[in-house]
Amino acid sequence: MDTLTLPVAPSYDSKVTTAHRALVANLGDGYTVRAGDGLNTKKRTWSLSWEVISIADADTIETFINSQGGYKAFIWVPPRGPTGKWICQSFDRQAVGPGYDSMSMEFEEVFDL
Repeated sequence: MDTLTLPVAPSYDSKVTTAHRALVANLGDGYTVRAGDGLNTKKRTWSLSWEVISIADADTIETFINSQGGYKAFIWVPPRGPTGKWICQSFDRQAVGPGYDSMSMEFEEVFDL
């Protein structure tokens, strides 16, 4: 499995979203029973952005993400959190000036064998 090392840290407006999966059974009369849905009930999604990034650094990131094809998991260490396995299915890139681009992408945590 490949490991992603970003050539430059993402902007400070990057964020993580955490979702918990639960099974809920409504028993009637206001009673419910809840349980975790599977082994990995907490899933993180990182929305990363670079407002200004050099074309060379953007090319490095784009080449890696494209090599994963949107389905191959890769190892990545988020800015605030433990190492995990991630996929990136799409990204945006835009020219912002001579020699610089902006990028945004979403990394979704996966739990592969």
